[in-house]
Amino acid sequence: MNNPNDNAYVECKGSKSKIQTKELAKYIKDKHISLAGLVETRIKHHKASVDVVLTDAQFIHCNIISTNICCAMTMIYGYNSVDMRKGMWQKLRMLAQSINQPWLIWGDFNAVMSIQDRVSRHEVTMADIQDFADFYSDTMTTGIPWRGDYFTWTNGQMGVDRVISKIDRALGNGEWMMKFLNIWANHEAFQSIVTKGWQGKQQYCKLATIWNRLKAMQADFKNLNNKNFRNATMKIEQARRDIIECQQEMKKGYTHQLRMMEKEARDKLEKWSLIEEKIFQQKSRAQWIKTGDGNNKYLFAVMKERACRKNITTLTALNGTILTEPKSIKREIVAFYKSLMGTAAN
Repeated sequence: MNNPNDNAYVECKGSKSKIQTKELAKYIKDKHISLAGLVETRIKHHKASVDVVLTDAQFIHCNIISTNICCAMTMIYGYNSVDMRKGMWQKLRMLAQSINQPWLIWGDFNAVMSIQDRVSRHEVTMADIQDFADFYSDTMTTGIPWRGDYFTWTNGQMGVDRVISKIDRALGNGEWMMKFLNIWANHEAFQSIVTKGWQGKQQYCKLATIWNRLKAMQADFKNLNNKNFRNATMKIEQARRDIIECQQEMKKGYTHQLRMMEKEARDKLEKWSLIEEKIFQQKSRAQWIKTGDGNNKYLFAVMKERACRKNITTLTALNGTILTEPKSIKREIVAFYKSLMGTAAN
């Protein structure tokens, strides 16, 4: 089980037992869990409006509406074969392109994302992680922190035959995760903003408490960004113009004041160039590039390419009609996958 930010994903085989149902309900109540996804169960208890949009052999996608939460949620139970999971990744990519609200994707992916995710006598290969890594990158989702043990599954064996792995996890899109620029953390006002925001009113629901506190901090972070990090490109160009102007004036007659003005302009150019590059690096996810290498054109190209891949602007319907409206495209995609899965999707 993963418990990210007091949400819960539970794989509960055989939960038709009254005792198991009672214990599970007590656990959810005691832990103040506000959003739970249950796999392999027939528990029929909802405190939220759940609109099932799409069902598949490896996932269920729905829209959740409650007092505290309004989001899209996809519960995953992936096949234990790399080849059989390929269809799931492709369908989830298509789904991602039609979502414009907070999106939570969680469950048993039956897949590892890095070599650290499995301890076994058989090494993790690139083939084991490639599809998950590509999906993670293509959809620009972010891993949600968890609490508890790192590994979520074991084969129950001992000695050299023992296998433990992390195959359960939760991901969120940009709307689910508060859009945060890492460079804010370097500013002197960052700690005071977080301290102030985290003193907000405590809610009965822990997820609602976290959500409201993060929301309360957004205005302060927006002001911080506007005052200190906005329009980096414009400020870089202004610094360059100031340097050229100082140098031209020094050709006419050198003064210590002009020299100090040039130095100040160079310092500004360096400062804003690093800020711009760090922002582009985060948005492009090209983490292998070192800050200061001056790769802004490449980083910006990556950002544009990712943005294009995330959106479907035109789609040819099954009847040959060219669709351009987002709602029409979304309906066609949902109808297409429902037709593949038959009556179970309804």
